[in-house]
Amino acid sequence: MLLSDQEIVRGCSHTQDTLCQCKPGKYCHPDEACEICKKCSRCNSDEEVVKNCTSTSNTECKKRQSNSSPEADTTLTAVLTLVFVVLFLGLVILIFIIWKKKWKTADSNSFKPEEVPFPTLIPKNGVESLTACFEFFEELNVDFHNRFFRKLSIEDNKIRSKDHHSHEDRIHYLLAYWVEKKGKEASLNDLLRALLDLNQRRTAETIMDNAVKKGYYELESFSLGDD
Repeated sequence: MLLSDQEIVRGCSHTQDTLCQCKPGKYCHPDEACEICKKCSRCNSDEEVVKNCTSTSNTECKKRQSNSSPEADTTLTAVLTLVFVVLFLGLVILIFIIWKKKWKTADSNSFKPEEVPFPTLIPKNGVESLTACFEFFEELNVDFHNRFFRKLSIEDNKIRSKDHHSHEDRIHYLLAYWVEKKGKEASLNDLLRALLDLNQRRTAETIMDNAVKKGYYELESFSLGDD
């Protein structure tokens, strides 16, 4: 099955199967089961590219050699320290403002399924429509990750086993596991319902809008929460 993050390299014939590879910007090691293509890494500002990312290997980076003098290094360190302090104070103030705003609007953001109807989505291409929407869940607030996946009845040890992965890869791995576990019963409506139950209506609406705009799903009707 061709996944949404793969492309066909060689078509199927009577002597050989279809050959697929990850789309540009993503990769999968040949010795791994390529159920999900990983995003290519980017080198940091103090690094340079040794080897560009390909469909089968990640980007390789190395530290740039410094040609600056000790005096220049001292000045640079002082400037960077000052910039860091200013950015840190700005970040603390910004977090406080956001927290205060969220606290004041908590009541208005709360959602009760029995009060506000939510649309039912119909996939246009079966499970491929569902897996194509995984990327939309990357916007899910990290504070809700564990609660969201527990709401999907994913075991705690399975959730913890993906803690070492990046934010995006962790989302994709656990959603793919959930789809495999649910089989034909897996539905985007179930995922959105889990978000609604966690009072994440705004996130659910954003994912729904993206799924419809991308052409993966279409609206069937409004219901009171029963999929």
